[in-house]
Amino acid sequence: MLLGVYLSGLELSPGKVGVVIGSGLAGAVLATLLADRLGRKRFLRVLSSSGQG
Repeated sequence: MLLGVYLSGLELSPGKVGVVIGSGLAGAVLATLLADRLGRKRFLRVLSSSGQG
């Protein structure tokens, strides 16, 4: 909810705010499905090592 208010404050159109929020939700769903497939501990190790660089 706060993200939508913040993005509106940046003068983004309601459609663009919806795309940003929808993309975040879709990414969360994909991450959950991938974590279930790989195993949660393994997924967290892969995710944390991919952020290092």
